[in-house]
Amino acid sequence: MKRAQVKRRDPSSDHNKSEYSRLNKMVKKSCKVDDNNWALRLASDLEDAAKQGNQREVWQKIRILSTSGARNLQQLETRVPSFDYLGDSDGPPTREEIQNALKKLKNHKSPGIDEITNEQLKYGAPGLTKALEILFAKVWDGEVIPEDWSKGIIIVLPKKGDSTYCSNNRGITLRSTASKLFQIIVLGRINKGLESLLRENQCGFRKNRSCIDQIYSLQTIIHKTIEYNIPLYINFIDFKAAFDSIKREFIWKAFSFYGLPAKYIRVLQAFFYNTVSAVRVNGEQSNWFNVESGTGQGDIQGPPVFNVCINLAAYLTEQNKQLSTGAVLLQETPGKPAVSVMDTDYADDMALLDNTKPGLQETTDLLCNYSSLGGLKANAKKTQSMAIGKHITQRPYTEEETLSITVEGCEVEQIGTRTTGKGQEADRGEPGLTAYLMTSDGLLGNTNLTLTDIEGMALDRANWRRIAARRRGRTTHPDAGDSPSDET
Repeated sequence: MKRAQVKRRDPSSDHNKSEYSRLNKMVKKSCKVDDNNWALRLASDLEDAAKQGNQREVWQKIRILSTSGARNLQQLETRVPSFDYLGDSDGPPTREEIQNALKKLKNHKSPGIDEITNEQLKYGAPGLTKALEILFAKVWDGEVIPEDWSKGIIIVLPKKGDSTYCSNNRGITLRSTASKLFQIIVLGRINKGLESLLRENQCGFRKNRSCIDQIYSLQTIIHKTIEYNIPLYINFIDFKAAFDSIKREFIWKAFSFYGLPAKYIRVLQAFFYNTVSAVRVNGEQSNWFNVESGTGQGDIQGPPVFNVCINLAAYLTEQNKQLSTGAVLLQETPGKPAVSVMDTDYADDMALLDNTKPGLQETTDLLCNYSSLGGLKANAKKTQSMAIGKHITQRPYTEEETLSITVEGCEVEQIGTRTTGKGQEADRGEPGLTAYLMTSDGLLGNTNLTLTDIEGMALDRANWRRIAARRRGRTTHPDAGDSPSDET
């Protein structure tokens, strides 16, 4: 007993060192979160005071920032890389850029209000390039777009279900071809710098980062957690009308946060100023109405704008988590930090991961909070959670297996798994990004591929095509001794 008491008092004991290290990490992380929240709150108050013309409060905030608070804001800024690449030119679109952009226009696409098709500009390039260069220079220098560029024609495309219900249809916005060409050039410059700033978790709407690659990643995580009997909890987040809901003011704050030069922000803002749309159905067109939020489905700038906004919300969520860092993929070892993943993102859908229920609920709450600042609202009816484990199978769930994850006070549906001859499958065909991979049409359906085969492969689109071809019977697996056919 005395020896144990002496050991507890000894500051150099392994137990005390470990406990001190754990508490020290918690304190540092809590301080970092407090500093981050303080800086964000002060910056927001300063901006509000400036908009209201309250000069006294503005100078009070500036005085605070110029002393002790400056260090905190500087820390916030240094955590985010600067936007340091915008192509070879910061001036108006060049003739070479216009010619390259014309080649990217796809054939057989519906024209906008001006009825000018992609083919007309594409194949008329020799005689139109100079005129386009002059027009684009005026737009760039004046930061004002032609009136037709701000008008969009919305056509309605049915989704699944009864198309007589508005919710079972989606709209695609048709824009002027010339405006799309201009945006291709500007966004092409921005995307080169944007790639180094976006989180690795985001796939979709990015070059060489397909959602299929991310599905592979999630599937591998699921298989490994089952293999090593590690609890894994997933919440599949669905946002309501994601592209139509983004607050435009949040877009500019997000781009400013990542250091996009003010000139580019003003040029992009021109495409969101006084925007109007009309709906076209069966050749009939409605009256024009104002569009004051979102980017519009089908707009060229929609994907990169959404990526920046959701990336900022996820970044703030990651920085402010306290209960956990997500699902741990690799434990901490001497000289090497632990590796964990908080989310895997699929265009405008997200899968939140954690090894604990409270950690998953914390991530869900933080993400909903920060994404709501940008106008994004999680759809509780379509958001679904899942518990992964060797012994978790199907309803009725035990108390330990029940997640009870809530989104803004509403409990989301928990989807389960069932054990079959092919492994674990989602208990419903529709929900969950993993369900497709487990069905007869998915990755494991109608193939002789084993789990070892899949886990040993690089998670890229090339292997996805090989596996898909194998399922269709066009090739055989290389490990079986046969070479893949040329068709793959």
